[in-house]
Amino acid sequence: MSETAEDRQEDNDPQGSEPEVDAAAEQAAEAPSDAAPEAANSESDAPADAAETSDQAQAEEVEVSETAAEEVEVAEKAAVEEEIAADASAKNPSGEEAAPKEESEETSDEAPAEELLALEPQEEVIAAKPRGKPKRESEEPAEESGTGEEDAMADGTEAKAEGEGKVETEGEADDKAEGEAEGEGEAKGEGEAEGDGEAKGEGETEGEGEAEDEDKEVEKPSTPARRISPRDNEGEGGDETNSDNQPAEEDKPAIPADFFYEVGEFMSKPRVTEDSGLPADLLQLVYSYGYDCTKRDNLHILDEQHVCFVAGNLVKVVNLATKRQTFLRSSSGGGVGFVSVHPTRRYLAVAEKGEAPNVLVYEYPSLRLYRILRGGTERAYCYCKFDPSGKYLATVGSEPDFMLTIWDWLSERTVLRSKAFSQDVYRVSWSQDLEGFLTTAGTGHVRFWKMASTFTGLKLQGAIGKFGKTEISDIEGFVELPDGKVLSGCEWGNMLVWDGGLIKVEISKKGKRPAHNGPIFQVVMDAGELMTVGIDGLIQTWDFEMIDTAEAGDESGLIEMDPMNAYEVGNNVRLAHIVKQVTPADATTTAEDEGSSEWLAQDSNGGIWRLDLSFSHTAQPPERLLSCHAGAIAGCAASPLSYLVATLGADGSVRVTDFVAQRTLVESRFSGSGTKILWAPQTVDPKGRTILAGFADGVLRVLSFGENPETDPTRKAKQVAELTLVDALKPHTGRVVDIVLDKMGDMLVTAGIEHESSHAEEQLSSIFFFSVSASKYTPVGFIRFQGYPAQLAWLSSGSDQQPDQVRVFFTDGRVCDFDCPDPAKVDASVTYELAGFDVKQRFAFASVKSKLRRAEELEEIHRLEAEEMKRRAEERKRKLERGLQTEEEQAKEVEDEEKEIAKRRAEEQQWEPYYPEEPSPILCGLVPDNQQNAFWLSMGGFDSGYLYRCEYPAEAPKDFEAAKREPVHSVTVKDSSDVPVSVISFSKSGRRAYLGMQDGSVRVQLLDTPFDIGSMTSQWCLPMHDNDYGAVTGICPSHDDAYLISVGRDGNYFVYNIMPEEEMQERQAAAAKAKAAVLPSAKRIQRGDDIDDPGAYSIEEDKQKSEHDRRVKLAEEKKAGIRRRVNELRVEFRKLKELNQALPERIQLRQREFEMVPQLKLDMQEQRKQKVHLVERELAWESERCQIALNKLRKRFLDELECDLVVVRAIESDHEVASIRTSKLSEAFNRLKEEMERKRTLASQKDATRDATLLSAKEVTLEASAEKEEDSPLFKSNLKGARGERILRQLRKVEEKKRKRAQRRQERQELEQSKPSDDYDDPEDVRAIQEARDNMGDFKLKSAGDYVVPPHLRLSSDKARQKLIDLDEKAYQQKCDFNRRLVALRDRKKQLVQELNAKLQQLEAIQLRLRPDDRKPLPPKLTMHSTETPEKKYEYTQETLMEFKAEMEAKAAVAVTGEDDQGFSAFKKAAGISSLAPPGGAPGASSSQLTDAADAASVAGTDKSTSALSELQSERLAAENLRNLYAQNQLLREFQSAVRNFDCEVRLLRHEKFDLDAKLKRAELRQITLFEEFQLLQQFEISESTLANRVEQRGEEKIDVQNKVVECTSKIESKKKDIERVQEKDRLLFDTFKESLGEGNKFTEYLTKVYRKRIKRKKVEKEGEDADEDDESDSDDDSDFESEEEESDGEGVRYDLDICPAGCDQNLYDNTCALREKRLDLEEELAEERKTMEALRKELEGLQKKARAVETALAQAEKELEAFQLEKQSKLNELETVVVLRLHQILHHENGHLPQDISNCLVFERSALLQLKRRISELQEEKHQQNKEQKDAKRKNIQLNKDRRLYQAHIDDMMVKCDKMMVDKFGKVEDMEKLEQIVVNPKIEELTVKMFEQQEKMLDEMNQWDDKIREAKDQLISQTRDNTKKLSQMLMLYTDQFELEEQIESRQKNLGSEYQGAREADIEEIEKLMQLVQIQAQELNALKEEIGMLSRKGGHILPPVQPPMQGPL
Repeated sequence: MSETAEDRQEDNDPQGSEPEVDAAAEQAAEAPSDAAPEAANSESDAPADAAETSDQAQAEEVEVSETAAEEVEVAEKAAVEEEIAADASAKNPSGEEAAPKEESEETSDEAPAEELLALEPQEEVIAAKPRGKPKRESEEPAEESGTGEEDAMADGTEAKAEGEGKVETEGEADDKAEGEAEGEGEAKGEGEAEGDGEAKGEGETEGEGEAEDEDKEVEKPSTPARRISPRDNEGEGGDETNSDNQPAEEDKPAIPADFFYEVGEFMSKPRVTEDSGLPADLLQLVYSYGYDCTKRDNLHILDEQHVCFVAGNLVKVVNLATKRQTFLRSSSGGGVGFVSVHPTRRYLAVAEKGEAPNVLVYEYPSLRLYRILRGGTERAYCYCKFDPSGKYLATVGSEPDFMLTIWDWLSERTVLRSKAFSQDVYRVSWSQDLEGFLTTAGTGHVRFWKMASTFTGLKLQGAIGKFGKTEISDIEGFVELPDGKVLSGCEWGNMLVWDGGLIKVEISKKGKRPAHNGPIFQVVMDAGELMTVGIDGLIQTWDFEMIDTAEAGDESGLIEMDPMNAYEVGNNVRLAHIVKQVTPADATTTAEDEGSSEWLAQDSNGGIWRLDLSFSHTAQPPERLLSCHAGAIAGCAASPLSYLVATLGADGSVRVTDFVAQRTLVESRFSGSGTKILWAPQTVDPKGRTILAGFADGVLRVLSFGENPETDPTRKAKQVAELTLVDALKPHTGRVVDIVLDKMGDMLVTAGIEHESSHAEEQLSSIFFFSVSASKYTPVGFIRFQGYPAQLAWLSSGSDQQPDQVRVFFTDGRVCDFDCPDPAKVDASVTYELAGFDVKQRFAFASVKSKLRRAEELEEIHRLEAEEMKRRAEERKRKLERGLQTEEEQAKEVEDEEKEIAKRRAEEQQWEPYYPEEPSPILCGLVPDNQQNAFWLSMGGFDSGYLYRCEYPAEAPKDFEAAKREPVHSVTVKDSSDVPVSVISFSKSGRRAYLGMQDGSVRVQLLDTPFDIGSMTSQWCLPMHDNDYGAVTGICPSHDDAYLISVGRDGNYFVYNIMPEEEMQERQAAAAKAKAAVLPSAKRIQRGDDIDDPGAYSIEEDKQKSEHDRRVKLAEEKKAGIRRRVNELRVEFRKLKELNQALPERIQLRQREFEMVPQLKLDMQEQRKQKVHLVERELAWESERCQIALNKLRKRFLDELECDLVVVRAIESDHEVASIRTSKLSEAFNRLKEEMERKRTLASQKDATRDATLLSAKEVTLEASAEKEEDSPLFKSNLKGARGERILRQLRKVEEKKRKRAQRRQERQELEQSKPSDDYDDPEDVRAIQEARDNMGDFKLKSAGDYVVPPHLRLSSDKARQKLIDLDEKAYQQKCDFNRRLVALRDRKKQLVQELNAKLQQLEAIQLRLRPDDRKPLPPKLTMHSTETPEKKYEYTQETLMEFKAEMEAKAAVAVTGEDDQGFSAFKKAAGISSLAPPGGAPGASSSQLTDAADAASVAGTDKSTSALSELQSERLAAENLRNLYAQNQLLREFQSAVRNFDCEVRLLRHEKFDLDAKLKRAELRQITLFEEFQLLQQFEISESTLANRVEQRGEEKIDVQNKVVECTSKIESKKKDIERVQEKDRLLFDTFKESLGEGNKFTEYLTKVYRKRIKRKKVEKEGEDADEDDESDSDDDSDFESEEEESDGEGVRYDLDICPAGCDQNLYDNTCALREKRLDLEEELAEERKTMEALRKELEGLQKKARAVETALAQAEKELEAFQLEKQSKLNELETVVVLRLHQILHHENGHLPQDISNCLVFERSALLQLKRRISELQEEKHQQNKEQKDAKRKNIQLNKDRRLYQAHIDDMMVKCDKMMVDKFGKVEDMEKLEQIVVNPKIEELTVKMFEQQEKMLDEMNQWDDKIREAKDQLISQTRDNTKKLSQMLMLYTDQFELEEQIESRQKNLGSEYQGAREADIEEIEKLMQLVQIQAQELNALKEEIGMLSRKGGHILPPVQPPMQGPL
């Protein structure tokens, strides 16, 4: 059952919502023409205004006395008003075309008003001011308050008020005042709404009751005035809009709290062809079965029984108990974006989609339209949310603007606007605890908003959340915590805690498991309980306190914790949103129910659940309240016998619904996504049981539906029907696209995808044929082709000789036909692929839309040209008849026109059509029954908007390129905005076509010819599904055309009542009486095996697999036979070899002779190589794994090292020095260091800013006060010319003098202010004293009781951490420096070893040339020790690896056998680790031994050759020997020197290492101490920060108060000057009054009384003042009128001060009264200034009190901080510190020996001790210098006092002299400023100049009026001539009329019998002729009136009443 919102509204409004005539429109129509602008304030008033004006102009009679000029002006004004009215009536305020007034009135009378589904004709809607009276809750219904006669009287009263020019609301007639404005018909209503919504009295009188004309306004009718136009809100707001600075909003009248809109006027209506006669309720929504469960937060609770959610273009309200449904339609027809429920659940906000969508707020439960919010976004709303108080509404728009808007929704006003983000925003939420805080989140972002009050007003400030190291994620669910943090989910299922725009921590389950398996869609904070809702179907509760106080423990920022409770709804449940159920007690009062534990959950897998989240053992199990398709619905199919429909969803579920009983009978879910569904016709299954469903995995399932055969009544009651799987087939590997049965039901064809690809040549599809027999589907075969099919169509040949065909429509615009195979002739033993079935016909669609659009444009152009040519021909004919033009001239004109037309035709020929780059896809195709060679196509993409009729070419082309053709005919889908048609179906009679559109609209087209889509006439269209993603996927009528079903991709599923055709009235009546569908009888059907595996074989793949297995089996059998034969041959060959061996050797065959094929051996070797390569490839992964492991070990143990352990040994000695094994500084250390640097920088900047705050504030205040003190000129002259220049020069002189005097006064004041007080101290002295205190040497022990910790020595955890960082960094630098020096020494040793070894080689060579006796022993060869080059340990070669492998194997063998061996010797050798044996060729051999061997050899040689040398040769040999000996000695000395130097460097570096080790050890001790301090300071950190913040806060308060005191003082000084300025103005005004009286005026005393009279003045209310301030009044205002003296003392005559006495100049009296008003203004201003000054003084006193309190609090806070510092210092003193002292540093001795206990000793710096001794002499010298300076200052003070007394005496003498000169000149002492001001009177000069200017203006105006009179006379003459021409035209028209009437009569008399009867052509011709007669009659009447007017005296011509009707004849 369903109901609409008006059904609910009827209970509150028994009269209905019958539209009433807008009173404002009638008032505007009857008002005079000069009041038209006021009457046209509402756009809806324009049509009525135009109609009334036209009737009035036609009915009234023009008077003869009116002048021609006045009539022309009136006519022009009427024409302009008609044009304005026509433009205004073209569009109503909602942006829709308005129907004419007569049609709208008729429609409103006939069509039902209570229809929210908007299935009725669209009537004239006024969005801004709806027609009819507003409905208020306080008003009683008409039936209860009175009878209909009283209502009629009320209506009559309103009509009467309109006739008199005013409108009164009900009840105002009795209360209205008598003060009406005379002659204008205007009235002030007592309830008239002003800018702030306050009532204003009507007819307010003063004195004798005279009305105040300046306060009068034209009153609008009360009823429309109460309907405030919300369109005034459009365009307001903006990014960071200031809510307090919107004058447009403040001036707008407030909307009453009891105001409601008429719902029916705003709901979108069906689009119906004009004048088609189609009823608006052609389709009526019966029920909605779908649920868009994938839409975000699409479940809302209204009360304990009702929920609501979005369903396409509707908002569906469902009663969970009764399943009753109520629908709210969108107003735009563009869909509904989101729904939000008010916290009180009394209101429902519906945010729409479309162009400039609205937000409609409905009152619940009446569902009356309460408010309309406009202008929040451009395209669509994606989310909206009320704030916790319910005052504001936040909305977020979708692309392109993504606008975040804050609404004051009660007043329909935009408060703030800002762009939320540049990508999709999923949701917006208000903080429950912090007012004005919002959060938005969406694609890759989260943003935190704050409604902040700034100096420019209210602003919306947003801060984007920064993910930092965390991966960027889409944010779905989040919640604002009470302390301002935000807890959100992420894509991988963990929770993120946001604080200050950054991620504080990330929370997961223990073991680093995600909190949810998938995204978290919602985070809920309910009654202190924190819950998360995930897509995995889990609801988990978490420890809020632990999450709120969580802190990251490491760099990852990850915290692990388990939930307290977990609730799993069920399997395959995907939770998206949960809402808390309400109880009846608080259903309408509170938003949350703390006592209830029931929740409703939105399941994205299709359903709504009721959950008990009490987490107790008594909790109820989950209950599924609603079950539906999850996501898109692929299609629907109606039963051929009953009111049943089967739907298939993308979730794989098949549902059968009884749409008469409104219940789902059965549901079955299968694996795979559904794609196509078909209910088998009766030819296949006469009982109507069989349903065929295709799925995305290529499976075709045959289902049987029928009554549940269960005999148990309890089980049968649960499920009355059963859906049984009969068979499961898989004809395709991809999705099934379409399923088609032939008309006889013998053959089934499916189309599906085989291989999907982005390349066209790789796209493969197929159609599969099945033979149908006794509900069994036997595969026949398939045809494979390229491309993707879109639809199939069965073509019946009609004969047994020719086969039937299948037509395939492709998505790329191709169409082709295939022959159907004969099952008996197909051989499917090997494969099902059909051979020889080629394409019979081909067609490729060629785009023609651009040509069609061009043809439509040309047709319109040609039509206009033809009309223009016809008009010109008639005009030429008339001119020729009258002799105004000759035939030659006309021929020339015709020739020119023909040339122009030919030129345009040539330009038209140059136009080229447009073809899209990619072909448009085919969405659906239709094949006419009688023309199988033709077909209709519905295209998408560029060619949408038409239906195309195409035909195959006469000769079948060979390919699709040659088959490319344009359609032969096209039909425009009118009013579709080029939206493609996605699906088409027909009614049973074929007279109606049902079209499903891709924008979710349902369209009904009437057809002239049954089943011929080309004969479309009228159309009916209504948006139902979602316009963005709700394309209609299926639309079908019921078996008897009584109902229509539509399904869409948005998951919605609607059932409509169809208004039947005349022959179907009885069926409709029978269907209406039916209560349930008839189910097929129960039948036991054997359930088939389903195909659940998506990777299962298709039918062809299964066939190919079977064939492959058969072939493999045959091959294996053959191979087994061959193996047996080979084995037999091997046995035989072995026997032959044995026989060969037994033969004698001479006759034996050799081995190679047995090799019959030598190449075979080579091939085997090649195979071996390939196998080796294969093994390498197989081990590649393992090798890579080992390499990665090695890299990891290197990274873990080596890469982190800054320097490894390097030991440098001396060469000769045993000394060695090792490096310090040092690790690199970690990234955490660097980050901590940067963080500390940043904190230190911020602290220094903060201190500098705090110090400069007070000074800058004082400077700014002084500058501001200085600017205020600059007096503006007393007079401002606007004079120009020489007179003006002269006056200005004089004024400038006066101002210059005044400025100089003010400057001198200012300088003197500044000098006085700069005078120091008695207790003033020089800052330099203060600084010197402080410096002395700091450096005087007063060293206090930290353990002393009176020790005060100086601020710069106060320790904190940050300072301790900084010390630790500095200590680590310094130690690291020391280690690195030493290691660098050591490595440099090692490198030097490397170089030295190479150099010395080279020298050794030179020595060996030299010694070979020396005698043995002269040879000295050589040092050993130098080598580098392995510890000196540790990096070589990681270098290896292939040989070392092999040796290492061998040793490892030997080690393993030893472990088995127990024998020992040196396992790592080879590896040590490879690494360069050698023994200390002397170098040489063999172990143990030294260089001396080698030398001995060389000596022996050389001696032997010498002995043999000595005897042969001559004396000269002997001398040369001796000389050479001497040189070699010198060289030997020199090389040995260099060798020894280098070795000694290197050893010295090693020893020195070794000593430095000892010192460095001691320093590092002390550093470690210091580090331990600092760490203990750090731990201790961390314990005090919280308390210390609290106290420090308190001190800082008090200091800031002190500075703030001081700034306010300075500012308030400057304001008081400024006000004093303002008071003086006002008093000066009062004196000047009195002087002006005296001057105006003149000398000797006898009425001086009387006029002075008049001037000084105090009268009661009405106060002007100021906007924004409080009510108390408005009611306050001075005692002078409340008293009676007073005057100083009412009688004349001299003459005793009493004058009335309010009337000018006789003899007194009236102008002088009026001037006195005007000056009195100015005096009173000045008095009021003076009183206001004094009042303000008094307030400032009180404020200053308060600030001074506050300053004293702040100073006291600051002192107290500092005292507490000091005490805390002392306590902290005492704790620090308890820590033990290690101090290393040497004996000479200990000066405390007892009897010349060290004491046993030195705990009482003091460790003091020696330099400080010496400084204290030097300080004694320094202080003595400083004292002497200060005494000397004091004496000099005293002498200077005495001299300055003498000079001051002399200057003061001089000033007194000058003042006496000045006063004497003024008395001599003026007779008294005068003020120089007053004397300067009377030099010139600028007012008189200005008045004189104004008088001259006014004279010039009057002369110019007189000249202009003379010109206008001459123009009017010329116009009169011209008009007279035009009237004469029209007389001749009237005569010609009268003659034409007479001839036409005779022709008509003759034709009527001569009609033949064949033309008798009603023919359409005759009817159209008669209508055209009647129209022509009416036109001529109108022209004739107009000409008669003109003749009559011209025949009279002073006759004038008026324009016709209305323009002649134009149309094709």
